[in-house]
Amino acid sequence: MAKKFFAEFARKKSELAAIPGLLAELTSHCEEEDVLRTIGHIFTTMYGPDNLAVASVPNNKIIAIKSSSEGCHSTRILKDVLARLDQDYEIFPGKDRFAVRLCPGKIVNGLIVVSGLAFPQKITSYLSQALNLSLVCSLAIANARARRGYLPICSFCKKKKNLMSG
Repeated sequence: MAKKFFAEFARKKSELAAIPGLLAELTSHCEEEDVLRTIGHIFTTMYGPDNLAVASVPNNKIIAIKSSSEGCHSTRILKDVLARLDQDYEIFPGKDRFAVRLCPGKIVNGLIVVSGLAFPQKITSYLSQALNLSLVCSLAIANARARRGYLPICSFCKKKKNLMSG
């Protein structure tokens, strides 16, 4: 029993050690889809949820969703969550899931919904961490959107895209 606990602890510790690298990767993406995927990876690594959805929200409209399982967070559900959020976050009944708006100030760039937390008793700590990460995530989305228009002339993005495709 103790061996299993320590093996799990060591695995989780090594996963969490990857977070700074994932944050660096997050800020270097040229494509919004890659940003959403990396945000999902960060939150999955940190919280081990059963379900997670990250949505792109330009102009208050959900246009892209990266989800950990098909259909767990439909566009309709995410639109409902976004419409009723009157602050930057919400903890849902049952206390094992929460939503966080990804926004610098009043401009909402994205939404993340985390549910089925491995340790729901830590939801306050998880939410605090998520709120701290939300600004970086939001800025990464905005950065990818800004780069989209400059992709043909952005040599950094060209090099990165060529490396990934070939």
